[in-house]
Amino acid sequence: MRVLLVDDEKYIRDEFKYFMDKFEGVEVCGETGDPEDVIPMVRDLKPDLVFLDINLQTQSGLVIAREILDLENPPQIVLATAFDQYAVKGFDIGVVDYIVKPIMEERLKRCIDRARQNMDIRTGVVKKEATASKPSAGKKMTSIAVAKNDKLFLLKLKEIVYLEYFEGKIRVFTEKDEYSINQTMKAFMEENGDGFIRTHKSFIVNIDYIEEIIPWFNYTLKLRIKDFDELEIPVSRNYMKDFKEKLKI
Repeated sequence: MRVLLVDDEKYIRDEFKYFMDKFEGVEVCGETGDPEDVIPMVRDLKPDLVFLDINLQTQSGLVIAREILDLENPPQIVLATAFDQYAVKGFDIGVVDYIVKPIMEERLKRCIDRARQNMDIRTGVVKKEATASKPSAGKKMTSIAVAKNDKLFLLKLKEIVYLEYFEGKIRVFTEKDEYSINQTMKAFMEENGDGFIRTHKSFIVNIDYIEEIIPWFNYTLKLRIKDFDELEIPVSRNYMKDFKEKLKI
């Protein structure tokens, strides 16, 4: 994976490079602190991933991100910021992740892992065995970053009732609130799927919140969810086999 670093503080770029030297298969192909250099460097170096400071001294990183994403075959972008509330705005224009300064090695690795996963999805690569980019056994995530009203929150996975893909976004529902995440349904299941089940191309459900399973037409099912009286989530035929196997029915 080829990485371009954009930050007007050299010590921040050096910090990125120090950690990235530890990651297998990651190459820093270029770096700059000048916003005017970014687009030409993206065109010339063709990086797979750009770490972009959101608060450059002479230009907003969000403006540059839009310009990058307007290019043909643009790289993925991770925003770097000292204030995580500003990073949420980047999700609206298509960045894949954000990282808060000071840089933490574990968080940086998660950004790299997500970008690698997205590259695999783009190119249709199916990995036959676990790689370093996947979470190691015993270190499964218990929380996930979610967004609401231009703010980011850390939400415990066990509090999620269900997820719905709607109008290009993934909505996350708890018993009391609604959030969004910048992740595909497939990626969510790969990273956090133990307590969840995919029932439909547009729905993922927390198994602990399934209250009733109702037979429906054409050998499909509907689910009633605890504390959501009016909600019925479909189980489509495409997901029926996995659904029955996971719930042992």
